[in-house]
Amino acid sequence: MEKHYEIVRISTPPPPLASLDGSPWRDASVARIEWFHPEGSDHRPAVDFRALWDKAELIARYTVTDRFVRCVHTGFQDPVYEDSCCELFVKPGDTGYFNIEINAIGALLGSWITDPTRTDKGFAGQEPLPAQADHEIRRFTTLTGPIDPEIDRETRYEIEVRIPFVLLSQLSGTLPPKPGDRWRGNIYKCSENSSRPHWGAWSPIGDRLEYHQPDRFGEFVFS
Repeated sequence: MEKHYEIVRISTPPPPLASLDGSPWRDASVARIEWFHPEGSDHRPAVDFRALWDKAELIARYTVTDRFVRCVHTGFQDPVYEDSCCELFVKPGDTGYFNIEINAIGALLGSWITDPTRTDKGFAGQEPLPAQADHEIRRFTTLTGPIDPEIDRETRYEIEVRIPFVLLSQLSGTLPPKPGDRWRGNIYKCSENSSRPHWGAWSPIGDRLEYHQPDRFGEFVFS
């Protein structure tokens, strides 16, 4: 059964990392990452995802109860998927999708991908996010780092990311969303280089250990 998530529209954005018990976060739908690829370890972090939107930006928030937390990457376009990392893939139209990947201390990796076929140099159709995206895509986290050695105890942390629609429009050529619009996408949690590697997904990715499968995306509905 296909996954669906409703993104709640707001008129005024909340302060960064505002209480989930207060407005507008208390009205946001919750998506949980409950599927994990069998090639990973038996570690299954609990991940709740919430999202809001207004005319200017998409605000996504991850609440994670984790263990074996490790983050060594601090730079823009570093391979943050090797760390304790949360990811959001969004496909606003028919031509491509964005991968927005953020580790638990806020380092960002992202691209606009039109052909996810793997090659020796990366993807067949890929345009990395420009340098200004490191400033325009704002991130807020409850952990700071680097974190190495890893935290070997239960740790709760949050990652919030604010993605301006104008940036997405510049790269994809699609218009910002309107109420009722439907995008495709997926939500992920991974950690390749911790002592307990794992690959979790909101919309299951099947037997192939590959997040870049647009045909397995779920649906995001802009309320």
